[in-house]
Amino acid sequence: AWGKIQNIFSTILTLILLLLLRYRSVARSLVTSIPLCVAVLATFGLMGLLGIQLDYITAIITSFAMGMGSDFAIHLVSSIRKEMKHTKDIARACELAVSGPGKVILYNAGCTILGFSLMTFSQFTALRVFALLICFNMVVLLMFTLWIIPAVFALYRPAFAGPYTKIAVSRTEAALGLLVI
Repeated sequence: AWGKIQNIFSTILTLILLLLLRYRSVARSLVTSIPLCVAVLATFGLMGLLGIQLDYITAIITSFAMGMGSDFAIHLVSSIRKEMKHTKDIARACELAVSGPGKVILYNAGCTILGFSLMTFSQFTALRVFALLICFNMVVLLMFTLWIIPAVFALYRPAFAGPYTKIAVSRTEAALGLLVI
């Protein structure tokens, strides 16, 4: 089991390093990886609650989650940055990013969840468990990408987002938004 756990952490670390190489920004890499790390932790928490053992099938879920979820986070972070160039308003940039590319992320996740949910009807227990965990993982990835990343932008106002001329959301409002979620 320890080897599988090491493999999971090496997958997460590799993704963060790839993001770091691509972005050349520690902050942007970490913000982009937040939903991925939370989804992996939530999935393993669910596995623990349901008594699902960590085996070769369930260990693969981390790779699936990182592959699928990194797309969501990268698209949203890039969209917020793009909108910041035009609006210079963090709240408006997040709103435009979530209402535009965020819808595409939602449709993508929905299709993936629908496709994997069909596997829950399989006669093979391992496939049913795999499908359940992937669907759960996708829901967590979707929620944390569309809710937490904009809240992190509003709360911390990372420098990589660009210059701000208008800040419509106070840090207190952003922090309360994180607590509500």
